[in-house]
Amino acid sequence: MKFCYQCGRASAGDPVFCSKCGRSYDVRLCPRLHRNSRFAKVCSQCGSRELSQAQPPVSFWWKVLEFLAKVVFGVLLVYLTLAGFVGLLQTPQFRNALIAFAILVGILWWLWSLLPEWVRKLVRRSHKRKERSDERYSCTGFPQAVDIREQNCCVLRMISGKLEPFCKVKSCTPC
Repeated sequence: MKFCYQCGRASAGDPVFCSKCGRSYDVRLCPRLHRNSRFAKVCSQCGSRELSQAQPPVSFWWKVLEFLAKVVFGVLLVYLTLAGFVGLLQTPQFRNALIAFAILVGILWWLWSLLPEWVRKLVRRSHKRKERSDERYSCTGFPQAVDIREQNCCVLRMISGKLEPFCKVKSCTPC
């Protein structure tokens, strides 16, 4: 998630531009999406003078405050979680349920070890295949990778909200 300091809107994921005001986050980008410093006048890779407008710089103290807020909320969350778990451990019903769960996990692990090796390999392979298909396809069933710009053998591909160079030829270096 990124926060735009120009318009005050938070955008989900890792976007390149703010969805409300269209400014880029912390860098200036040319039409080919090369990254340049916020003070650049010309793209350092392609020489284009058409650079995006970066959001205003953030004060050092705001960054310190943001870091401290994250640390304080993180410590508070850990403390509340541990306090709640310790409180639950003190009740006999939860202790009995935890013991029953541990016994169940132990039995399942023992049953897994009794399965023949070829069955376990088959289950692992099908699980890996399912993970790979989940990475490639969204919940709609269509590929998540969208080609943004094609140049010779290279493609600038949008995968799950991130821009990544992709070459169709193995010997090529990404453009």
